[in-house]
Amino acid sequence: MDFRRVKVLEGKWEGIKVLREK
Repeated sequence: MDFRRVKVLEGKWEGIKVLREK
């Protein structure tokens, strides 16, 4: 597992969740 890729994916998911919440 590439921790760098995981962090990027988590950041993208967090952004999508925030956009959906608003």
